[in-house]
Amino acid sequence: MRVIGALGILAALLVMVGLAMAGPALAGQSAAPSKAPPPGTGQRFEIPIRTIILPYGDLRYSIPIIIGGTTVNAMLDTGSPGLRILARALPAAAITGKSGPVQTVAYGAGDVLAGPVVRFDAKFGPATPVTTIPAQIVIAYQCTASHPNCPASLLHPEEYKIGGERVDGFGYDAIIGVEMPQPGAHPQPVPNPLTVFARRWIVTLPMPDDDTSGKIIVNPSTEELRGFTLYPLDPKLKDTYNTLDDAIMACLKVGNLQQFCAPTTLDSGAPAFMAYSDNVVRPGFFQDASPVELTFVNPHGVPDSFRFAASPYPASRVLILPLPQGQPNHIAAGLLPFQYYSVLYDMDDNAIGLRPRVKS
Repeated sequence: MRVIGALGILAALLVMVGLAMAGPALAGQSAAPSKAPPPGTGQRFEIPIRTIILPYGDLRYSIPIIIGGTTVNAMLDTGSPGLRILARALPAAAITGKSGPVQTVAYGAGDVLAGPVVRFDAKFGPATPVTTIPAQIVIAYQCTASHPNCPASLLHPEEYKIGGERVDGFGYDAIIGVEMPQPGAHPQPVPNPLTVFARRWIVTLPMPDDDTSGKIIVNPSTEELRGFTLYPLDPKLKDTYNTLDDAIMACLKVGNLQQFCAPTTLDSGAPAFMAYSDNVVRPGFFQDASPVELTFVNPHGVPDSFRFAASPYPASRVLILPLPQGQPNHIAAGLLPFQYYSVLYDMDDNAIGLRPRVKS
């Protein structure tokens, strides 16, 4: 999912609405900026990734987070920054100390989450080290004015879960955004928690037919970095609309249509494959086996590409849409590239790395 903005003007309203459904009383350390360790000093560890399939076919991915002895499954989202946890998911004893000011964040589907930011000790699975990380404790949620029927509006507050869309009983009590920031980017109120203890991590999502194949490797070894082709990030996209900080250049070819090149995001939290162009007048919708090719542009070497047939399956439905006002041309490739590549996030080189995992 992509973050579309922090809506500070809604904070007071959301706090009044949400205090009644707040879980634990919040105390302990308020959030403060954290710096990643110097290169090569972080401990290597793995975080397992699991999958659920929504009734209409969308895939969702999650990782475990252990806080005060409580395990919370958090939706894994490479398209946004920050850990955000529904307050009701944590017992009062899990959070201690003083909370920070209320923050609000809006996602592309229209959900707005609000709550204070705190710091606490957490583990990403039983085999990982304990680390102090910042997180938002969500005490209220509603919809943006542009998406009044967002998932947050269609379920009773006690039934709402993140990433479950409009399906009762599906979704997560938390979302962890691991989008990589560019150097000098505006600090996020709730930063990617992986940056607290790492400058490199590799995301390999589970394959559709193998739920045990997914993992995040934090602080990968030199051997584990072999085989990746690095695609540099564009500093001009730093702090741009819809969090394009970690977009890389790619070209999309659909059937007989003219090739379209633009900054492209890889987003594990967004199943659809969408392109936004200022040359498009009417939307195009492809799910009829049209041949599709996405080519990643490498300024220092041979480009890499993968091919697929457009289909009704959510991840391979292709939408080509008119560019909304105020946005740059871009391609939102969703989660599909992760089925073809392991993806390296490299803060030291300010680049995204791709390593093929299947033949296209």
